[in-house]
Amino acid sequence: MRRADETKGTRAAARVRAKRALRVAFANRMVGEEMVAPEALKDNPLNWRTHSEEQRDAMREVLEQVGWVQKVVANRRTGHILDGHLRVEEARKKGQKVPVVWVNLSATEERKMLALFDPLGQMAGVDKRRLREVVADLSGESAGMSKLIESLRASAGIRSKEEERPEVPFTEELLEEHNYIVLYFDNAVDWLHLQSVYPLPEVKSLRSEGKFQQIGTGRVVKGIEFIRKLRGES
Repeated sequence: MRRADETKGTRAAARVRAKRALRVAFANRMVGEEMVAPEALKDNPLNWRTHSEEQRDAMREVLEQVGWVQKVVANRRTGHILDGHLRVEEARKKGQKVPVVWVNLSATEERKMLALFDPLGQMAGVDKRRLREVVADLSGESAGMSKLIESLRASAGIRSKEEERPEVPFTEELLEEHNYIVLYFDNAVDWLHLQSVYPLPEVKSLRSEGKFQQIGTGRVVKGIEFIRKLRGES
């Protein structure tokens, strides 16, 4: 009985905490926005992110072709950058001012946000259908941007041109003087029967309709090889 009462008390306390959390307003820690000379911003000594040359290429391409679409975040108390180190580096090279949103955080809060900015975004899932619509026609000029877009396309399930090629090349070229027949199968049973007497290795489809492992796609084989196989000859 006592254990049941304790369980009820725990549940009641949890409900109270949940209701209290709903009433808590989100604090606005942003205290100003302005265009700032990059030299006025301090690199955070605890910044744990490193930037490859490919990432720098991709960021530079975005800034040059699109421009600023997101403000750098910096702490008013310390002058330290919290988010946007790479963008500030590129601005320093160009001698251009940086759009900054200032926040007012303690040293502990600064470390927390420095740790969590990127990982929080990385926790999001991927809607592959929508991502395909977003990246389908994108292309990059720099090697870094091209690699980034290719990575996004792979996350969306879009195969590269290289991947869409058959695993084995067409085994024969049809010319006008060749005699040939086309075997047409409109059901899986007959197709499987053919596979039992003349197995074909899987190849990737040249079509990108979500079917990349169709068997027998675009296959051409020599007639004499087909006959020998049916006869059981090696």
